[in-house]
Amino acid sequence: MRKETLFPENDAYDLARHGKFSRIFGLRLKTAIENQMNWLTDIDEALEQRDSQQRRLLMIFKGNGDWCPWCNKLDVLLKESSELDDYLESEGILGAKIRIPRKPEDVTGIRERFGITGIPFLVFYAEDGRAEGATEYIDDGNAQSYVDWIESIDTSGL
Repeated sequence: MRKETLFPENDAYDLARHGKFSRIFGLRLKTAIENQMNWLTDIDEALEQRDSQQRRLLMIFKGNGDWCPWCNKLDVLLKESSELDDYLESEGILGAKIRIPRKPEDVTGIRERFGITGIPFLVFYAEDGRAEGATEYIDDGNAQSYVDWIESIDTSGL
């Protein structure tokens, strides 16, 4: 009788057993993990880091649930491509994804505080804290569209 294991005798098991798995698959996994953007989720933490580190900041305000179809589309778009994450990482730009409640439930006044006119709403800040630009969902855009938008408003290189 054959003993059942978590890894039945197959090609993947044989590769792992002989140490070939990490050589074949490990680099791909390692690269994906290392390139993952560390998005902040707290407004105050994002603003504090921007100020203390004097770094540029992209804040993406989005719905705090599945009720915002444009936020969901943006999430899918940014998950399909790492272009925005890669750009932010390479440029040393902080990123924050802030979940906000529906308008009637917004008791903190976050929309007024940040001039949010619709969601998703993106605000790009310079190192000195100035808001250099804001946009909503870019119709027919992709992750590169948001990189292009940042480059069009970012004055740090001037």
